[in-house]
Amino acid sequence: MAINYTVSNDWGSGFTGSMTVPGGSQGLQGWTLEFDAGFDITNIWNAEIVSHVGNHYVIRSASWNANVAAGGQASFGFQATEGATGSTATGFILNGATSAPPPPPVVPTLSIADASIKESGIGTGELSFTVTLSQAATSAVTVHYGTADGTAKAGTDYNALSGTLTFAPGQTTQTITVPILADSAAAPSETFTLALTSPTGATLARGAATGTILHDSPPPTGVPSLAYTVTSNWGSGFNGAMTVTAGSSALTSWTVEFDSTANITNIWNATIVSHVGNHYVVSNAAYNGQVGAGQSASFGFQATAGSSGTAASGFVINGVPAGGGSPPPAPTLPTLSIADASVMQSNSATTELAFTVSLSAASMTPVTVAYATSDGTATAGSDYTAATGTLTFAAGQTSQVVNIAVASDATYDANETLTLALASPSGATIAHGTATGTILNDNPPPAVSISNASFAEGSAASPGHGSFTVSLSAASGLPVTVHYGTQDGTAVAGKDYVALSGTLTFAPGQTQQTIQVAGTGNTLAASESFNVVLSSPSGATIAQGTGTGTIQAAPPAPPTISIDNTTAVEGGSSSGGLSGPLSTLGNQIVNSAGQPVEIAGVNWFGLESTNMSPDGLWARNYKDMMNQMVQLGFNTIRLPFSSEMLHSTAVASGINYSLNPDLQGLAGLQVMDKIVQYADQIGIKIILDHHRSEAGDGTSANGLWYDSQYTQAQWVSDWQMLAQRYAKDPSVIGADLHNEPYN
Repeated sequence: MAINYTVSNDWGSGFTGSMTVPGGSQGLQGWTLEFDAGFDITNIWNAEIVSHVGNHYVIRSASWNANVAAGGQASFGFQATEGATGSTATGFILNGATSAPPPPPVVPTLSIADASIKESGIGTGELSFTVTLSQAATSAVTVHYGTADGTAKAGTDYNALSGTLTFAPGQTTQTITVPILADSAAAPSETFTLALTSPTGATLARGAATGTILHDSPPPTGVPSLAYTVTSNWGSGFNGAMTVTAGSSALTSWTVEFDSTANITNIWNATIVSHVGNHYVVSNAAYNGQVGAGQSASFGFQATAGSSGTAASGFVINGVPAGGGSPPPAPTLPTLSIADASVMQSNSATTELAFTVSLSAASMTPVTVAYATSDGTATAGSDYTAATGTLTFAAGQTSQVVNIAVASDATYDANETLTLALASPSGATIAHGTATGTILNDNPPPAVSISNASFAEGSAASPGHGSFTVSLSAASGLPVTVHYGTQDGTAVAGKDYVALSGTLTFAPGQTQQTIQVAGTGNTLAASESFNVVLSSPSGATIAQGTGTGTIQAAPPAPPTISIDNTTAVEGGSSSGGLSGPLSTLGNQIVNSAGQPVEIAGVNWFGLESTNMSPDGLWARNYKDMMNQMVQLGFNTIRLPFSSEMLHSTAVASGINYSLNPDLQGLAGLQVMDKIVQYADQIGIKIILDHHRSEAGDGTSANGLWYDSQYTQAQWVSDWQMLAQRYAKDPSVIGADLHNEPYN
């Protein structure tokens, strides 16, 4: 389906157009039209612009003309300013399908050329403007014209003029003549405009022309002057010439400033120093800087017309207004600013800090500025890659980005900073020239842990000592501190070991430290323990905050066995024969046959201690020791124990398992069972002795058979449990309810 595109009115600097969308054979339920055009649509009706990127337009139907019946059509119109390709539009696509529209009808175009005249001081003159048709028309073409003041004023410098110009069929050229009035006063050249409007039978390609009145009277003494003429104008571009004339004094060089919306694309016999906004600064070439008094130097240029067409104003020569007067204000340069940036540092990959550099306003010419990094707490080479360079803003561009590479780092560290600074701007000034880049560290702090330590008690002359290793889970980029202090357990500070406290400091990168705790060399009955506790960490957390130090007691000398003398009862009584239930008869203990018996007993300590095992098992096998007791004539073993031993499930200590493999892993009461079982095998008897409430050396602290932890009721219950446990075991013959009283 073909799109019908027509240009309905063209007045040179702008035009109106319309496009017709056909419904085709199927009709349309909404439509979108795409095309390419160099012109700029400033107003649209009966449709809306979806996007305009580069030269590509996407137009969408309005709500009231979205549905087009089969064979019907919908139209929209717009107003636009012409671009590099005039009013042409190509590449039509309707709802995604390519359409080749018929070319718009060829209508001749009208153009008017600039004109100039040298003013006479004694009479009137005429300024002739040539109006041309691009091609002959087959019917009459008309266009209205009229003058408008510039620096030249109607009635003083020229006679105002308006009317209608008619081209007969086949005619392509006409002339409009404007009367110029005489002026003998010294003045710079002056301009006015002759504009074409309301054409019929043609469109306007170039609808306005500048008339320049060149004064031949000398400028004020000592003040240089400037004449500006448009030498040719073809609508989309023009050529201009400026003539610098020295006053009564010669010029050794010259710089011309002026304001114009035109964009100079080429210049000869001069150099553009700067172009900011609408303000130009132009200086002489190397060969035409010297201008004699009353003499002239010229330069020319090619340009595209701006919003004010070909006009230029505010001429200044070497800082002085051309022909005298006050100079215009200096042009305002755009300003450059750079924003701070931050980035989260990666553990394994390079990241980038992105600094945005902005111009406060778009410039008509390129703007450049140098940049460079400098260290803050971040260090170039290890934390980031140093960078220097020059940033260039193309004409119209207002934002650029400088990327700084940041190295990966898995170490816990503080946030680090660097600086990016701007310098040496061209075409702009610096408003905010430094920015801070922050490298954010998201790694967790390391964890600190302390190990256990074990050491021999030593002697008073050479006490033992324990080494506790304090470790970090990972190296830190910051110092780490942690407080430590000893804490009593069964070992007591001052008696069994030397109390210690302080603060450990890990330098960055360090992961291990050692705490040394000394013993006193005190002789211990059994191994004892204390703790080293970590607290108040800085730069780390605590994973394992308590280390246990064990002071190992020296193995005691092997136990000695002694035997007392005894006397036999006259009449043939026996010291043996402990079989059967025993009972008392008078002051004697008798067996089941009524025969007196003697109990030859030996105390075997140890079950009441913190080891909760009989002494000596660290050096000998318990069965060997019991066999020796029998060999030495003992018939009974007294086994002291504690209430705590009966209730403890902890594995008994002080046992050499290579010598006593069948005791490995047993608690104290289970070891007692093993002693009773072997006593059955070798015929030796057992008397159970409640020696103390809590495990340890000596008797109970309060001298009684109970305390606050193991009550009297518990003591009674424990004896009931033992009676039931060994009720059918003939080797257990007696109970010492509590060791002899003390205190």
